Amino acid sequence: MVASTENRISEWKFIETEPLGISGEAGEQFVWQKVRESFHDGEGVAFWSYRTFSHQQQIRREADILIVSKDLGLIIIEVKSFTIAKIDEIEGTRWKMVPGFFKDYIYPYHQAEKQLYALLNNCDKESILKNKVQGRVIVALPMITKVEWNNKGFDESHHTCPPILFKEDFEKHNLVKKIQNKATIIQAGSPSLNDQQWKQLLKVIGTPKNPPEDEDDKDSDINLKSPRAEVITKLQDWISDIDWQQLEIGMQFPPGPQRIRGMAGSGKTILLCQKAARMHWRNPEMDIALVFFTRSLYSLILELINQWLRYFSGGEFYYNSQNSKLRVLHAWGSVNQPGLYSTICKKSGVQPLNANHFPKQLPNEALALACKNLLQSKSITPIFDAILIDEGQDLIVDKNLKFEDKQPFYWMTYQALRPVDSNLPEQKRLIWAYDEAQSLNSLVIPTSKEVLGTELSQLIGGKGGAFYEGRIRKAHIIRRSYRCPGTILMAAHAIGMGLLRPNGLLAGFTNQKDWLRIGYEVTGDFRRLGSIITLHRPVENSPNPVHTLWDGKVLEFNTYNSRHAELEQLVARIKSNIFDENLNPSQNILVIVLGDTQLQDETATYLKNCGIDFYLPTAPKNNTFLKNNASFPNKFWNEGGITVSRIHRAKGHEANIVYILGLDNVARNESSIALRNQLFVALTRTRGWAYLSGIGNYPMYEEIRRVIESKNTINFTFQKPKLDVSE
Repeated sequence: MVASTENRISEWKFIETEPLGISGEAGEQFVWQKVRESFHDGEGVAFWSYRTFSHQQQIRREADILIVSKDLGLIIIEVKSFTIAKIDEIEGTRWKMVPGFFKDYIYPYHQAEKQLYALLNNCDKESILKNKVQGRVIVALPMITKVEWNNKGFDESHHTCPPILFKEDFEKHNLVKKIQNKATIIQAGSPSLNDQQWKQLLKVIGTPKNPPEDEDDKDSDINLKSPRAEVITKLQDWISDIDWQQLEIGMQFPPGPQRIRGMAGSGKTILLCQKAARMHWRNPEMDIALVFFTRSLYSLILELINQWLRYFSGGEFYYNSQNSKLRVLHAWGSVNQPGLYSTICKKSGVQPLNANHFPKQLPNEALALACKNLLQSKSITPIFDAILIDEGQDLIVDKNLKFEDKQPFYWMTYQALRPVDSNLPEQKRLIWAYDEAQSLNSLVIPTSKEVLGTELSQLIGGKGGAFYEGRIRKAHIIRRSYRCPGTILMAAHAIGMGLLRPNGLLAGFTNQKDWLRIGYEVTGDFRRLGSIITLHRPVENSPNPVHTLWDGKVLEFNTYNSRHAELEQLVARIKSNIFDENLNPSQNILVIVLGDTQLQDETATYLKNCGIDFYLPTAPKNNTFLKNNASFPNKFWNEGGITVSRIHRAKGHEANIVYILGLDNVARNESSIALRNQLFVALTRTRGWAYLSGIGNYPMYEEIRRVIESKNTINFTFQKPKLDVSE
């Protein structure tokens, strides 16, 4: 049995961004459905409610329907869903409405025209598209017939009358021709774009995977004299094909809970920041919280939110955490920095607890117990309209710590949300993203049942179906991973799950469907224990181009007889990175220690003694050891220093080169899924190269060598794993 994850998109893609919740929605939905039925020849993508995010002159920049066609260019349809009785007079392009209408005058054609010009201006910034993209505008009146229009005394043939699609135009089967013949051509452009132009147009229309940085902010510290520096520069400039799934997730505004499952490097954090910023920009009066678990991510998330807001606003707006209704919150919070838990406690009139109240618990367990205490003692006041949770796997606890069979943190979060619709009190915008393979403290997976309980889990799938109205998905699984080279990601999965472990795998999927969902091609029969399963990761699902740019190995594993020898080799490599390859130490190079604080300090001391500045996360400056409490708990990088981090602090961060020390601390207890998860997280921090090392000799070392030799295709014997991570 063979299955493939070919990432081909259909010739036409239709993306609904949200149920609009306005009086014109029914008419727009009718027109949208007719567009879906009519556009099928050639290649293209259509959007229901496409925003260009510009507040210039306070004019709405929201296309009701945007059609992007390789043959026809850009088409904007402005939909007006009212009857002929609502129009009093037509004064050229200005329509006078009857008394009692929400506006005295409307300008449907100008409205669409300005939206189109904004898009064409973006296209013209690309030399390959300048003056090449056709642009058309048309007004749709799905509740008005041409006879009614003429009987009212409006003359469609008058030169000031905009091009109109009347009700009967949607009842025939030639809608594409109608649009092509009736719509005003704003820009002639080319009759049909070539493949290169079409690819570039899709990139202009689609939101980028990463928020574009200002030119002044780009890293200029890389000297192009070394081959590795050249690869890093090309990697920074690399732009892959448009990712339709990420575009859809980022643009959509679900009218209820939504689950996003994606592997390491799939862009979940960037995607949630984009989604939160888009929701905030579209609805500035909504109370929105973006929540995360790893405290050292504060700076990164604030930076991403700001970059997305600037991108959406055309550079007009910056994120201001002091007065914004979009709040970036750590899951717990501290005395000086509120988190989601402490904010909810304050609103509920309860003194928040802290980690000191639970000295014997892991961080996620302590937080769960604090949330459980709050849930048991107080009725929670709804204060948010939407909450987005990153790193959802780290906010999960095992069964004995649950609250009424639900995860305490998630249930507290759900209670703090206002319903989307008062008629549907259970429908709340709780959006959580997770990767089950990255959990460092729990083997439980944040499924809908874990988060919402058995009954409410039906809100995500089940009897309620897979889609909200408007075909917005309730759950997404992201198969593409951009950060890591494919061989490193596959090695991380294989080692983390123990696929080539002599005593059988420890964790993994037990069906073909779930392997396909995370981007693997699969051969084999999961119905028979002992059968051989073959996994292959195609380039399209791990498009990181380092393999094509670098002749050497991107993943290496070495063992040493002593820690001194391991650290000596580490120093030699880092000195070569800095002095021979001209790399900036901070953010290009990351050292992750698989072990305790003692090994972290030993590594840092060795670097310093060899003339290399180090930085320990949360320290005030380089070459400073941590004594008691962290001075800067949100800080992970410091200019000029090599960050030396244990795995819990490193989560969520990435670097071009990652050195992973102390593998022996995992190999001594190789059957621990939690320790293997640490190794998985460490390997997936890299954008380019990973160097793994340990001391001594353990059976796990041979397993790792076999995994690395397998590259991007692995054969393993299927057995029932200790932890089944299938959906």
